[in-house]
Amino acid sequence: MSAIRTRQPEGWVYKTTCSDPGYTGFTYDRPGLLRLIQLAKSGEIKVVVVYKRERLFRNADLAA
Repeated sequence: MSAIRTRQPEGWVYKTTCSDPGYTGFTYDRPGLLRLIQLAKSGEIKVVVVYKRERLFRNADLAA
């Protein structure tokens, strides 16, 4: 959240958190990830802020 707070003067607004507790980052089939993709495709979100890149995808082939 602090990364978003520092960008508020630029118009950044926190929308939601998508998470997949209990799911491995090696798979694409995760509810939180699928929701994130849906939000991005619909235009509801324009920027994704992650704690660490490897927390989003563990498999580099999925991230490409």
